[in-house]
Amino acid sequence: MTRVHRPTPFDFILSATRKHRLRHWCSAYAFKDGAGLIDIARRYSPAHVIELGTALGFTACCLASSGEAVRVDTIEGDSQHAALARTNIHAAGLAERIAVHLGRFEEVLRGLLGRYDMAFFDGGSPSIPIIEQLHTLLDSEGVLICANLSRANAGQARELRREFDNADRWLRLGAIEDGGTLILRKQEK
Repeated sequence: MTRVHRPTPFDFILSATRKHRLRHWCSAYAFKDGAGLIDIARRYSPAHVIELGTALGFTACCLASSGEAVRVDTIEGDSQHAALARTNIHAAGLAERIAVHLGRFEEVLRGLLGRYDMAFFDGGSPSIPIIEQLHTLLDSEGVLICANLSRANAGQARELRREFDNADRWLRLGAIEDGGTLILRKQEK
């Protein structure tokens, strides 16, 4: 079944991301279902979101638009992508609510203060150390949306399956039809 694209106010960023990737042959990919991401964020009503994998800012804008007071910290490892994301976020009118952090996920996560209600992983293939850092940063019962699970190699996939099947740490809330995204709630027992 083919899914119909539901537009968002940020589709100009989605289009810019696709064009940029084709011109530069880089790893700037945007999560395809921005409207679905907005719906998920609205369902869980986060106030403070951490995103890993900014690209050009599409999903950061989607997440920030899910509520009137949502704040997003987003991490991007490529300086050109981070600069383009800041420009796009400003054009979307969300610069006051989204902070773009440049650097490696592990390093930036270690320097962040505060707790998050929601985490969105969309940067390459997830790793256990990153997932553990996100678990630590999430508030009690915080929500993790973990994309790109289908990009994990066989060993990573086994480790991630063990991690996400650990009922003392995670409760599966659902999956997104793309086959590579899980929605989980942090558990602390």
